[in-house]
Amino acid sequence: MLRQTTIILALAALTAFGQTADADFKTVARAYEVKLNDFRAPVTTSGSLAMRECSECPMQSLRVTPDTRYRVNGNAVDLKEFRRLVQAVRDRNRPDLVVKHHLASDRVILVAMIDPGADRN
Repeated sequence: MLRQTTIILALAALTAFGQTADADFKTVARAYEVKLNDFRAPVTTSGSLAMRECSECPMQSLRVTPDTRYRVNGNAVDLKEFRRLVQAVRDRNRPDLVVKHHLASDRVILVAMIDPGADRN
């Protein structure tokens, strides 16, 4: 009887915690998977990039700041190097980019590219 009561109390506690967690859930950032054909890299660190979510979607502009991070194959690079590497990719129809947009500040916090043609160590 004691064991049965303990299990019931444990299940009740887990249910209560689960409901609390659901109520507190809030989306803070959105990530977009973008083809290189549908992407225009920012020119300056305090400018904007242009991208579209799909080939038929309208182009949208998202703000970048000096705090925006750029990564290629997992390695941090500066904007100038990122632009050079993006321009060097030949197959522009692959969804090789991920753009992470922070919703509350309305700015891009990360742009990451996977370059399958790059040498990996």
